[in-house]
Amino acid sequence: MLDYLRRQDWAPRSMRRKEKELSGVFRELEQRLKRAATHEEAAAAMGLPMEEFTDLLYKARGLSLLSLNRPKTDDGDEEVKELGDFIPEDQDKSPFELLKKQEVRDLLAEQIDCLPEKECMVVSLYYFSELTMKEVGKILGVTESRVSQLHSAAILRLRGFLEGLM
Repeated sequence: MLDYLRRQDWAPRSMRRKEKELSGVFRELEQRLKRAATHEEAAAAMGLPMEEFTDLLYKARGLSLLSLNRPKTDDGDEEVKELGDFIPEDQDKSPFELLKKQEVRDLLAEQIDCLPEKECMVVSLYYFSELTMKEVGKILGVTESRVSQLHSAAILRLRGFLEGLM
């Protein structure tokens, strides 16, 4: 069954592994440095030249999709839950659940504010102003491809932060 699921994945396992490593590097650097890591620092930590690191970010942009069928952890837990299992079925949530969700939002908002300036602008313009990547690129004076790279880097940082919380 796992072989079937792996065959259905459009991304090669090596790319998934690199994306996970990239996310982990950002998380580790940011914990150690107590600030958002730069692309240069992440490239150095991975032992990659900047051009190769930028290429890796570009390739990883399409992997930032989050599957609800993806296991929450790969730590060999006795009971591996999928992310979709954490979505409540009933709409009536307890006050505790509402408070927890608000706390995650607040922490995520703080983390977005701690992103490097351009990544923060990309996230804000793309998600809150609902602009296209092309429009964001015009505002920032960069290409659509660069906006995509900045977006990928921001999502990797935020994902690493959220995984650190769980």
